[in-house]
Amino acid sequence: MNCAVDDFNLAVTKMALELGTHLVDLGSEKQMLYDQLALDKDFKEKNLTCITGMGSTPGITNVMLRYVRPQFDTIHTVHVGFTWDSNQPVFVTPFSIDAISYEFSEAAELFENGEFVHRYPDEATVSYYYKSIGKQKTRYTKHIEHHSFYEYLKDAGIQNIAVFSSFPAHSYNALKTLVDLGFTSK
Repeated sequence: MNCAVDDFNLAVTKMALELGTHLVDLGSEKQMLYDQLALDKDFKEKNLTCITGMGSTPGITNVMLRYVRPQFDTIHTVHVGFTWDSNQPVFVTPFSIDAISYEFSEAAELFENGEFVHRYPDEATVSYYYKSIGKQKTRYTKHIEHHSFYEYLKDAGIQNIAVFSSFPAHSYNALKTLVDLGFTSK
């Protein structure tokens, strides 16, 4: 199980193949996903399993999509997202601050009307009410599901895929401050 930040996923995938071991990771960026998928035949030739994108999201979202896919002849639109409540009135990162900061600030590559387009997080105009958390501002999010869902659904008529994230107000404000001050810059 590879739980390293996604910068290392391709190297770990190649190492697992070389060592002859099964692999599960939390997910990768777009190009790395496609580079990992290109190794699928090599893993199959060695009778090995390699699954990318099995964190919380992607992960739970992949399992949910796999569950509902056989129930439909076509799937036109998929909207998926995540939120969290830090259970305290201060910012606590739910995952790698590196990943959270780029998801928070970089343009997402959404699939709209059959084409990949870029949208910045704050271009989303939707807020959701979550039963145990309350209303939260929802943002477009740079995430791998735009591409992994597309690969899985391209024969099902998929035309739209959007990934959203929602943050508690105190976490949103802390992240915005960190990004604005340059603390999340590489």
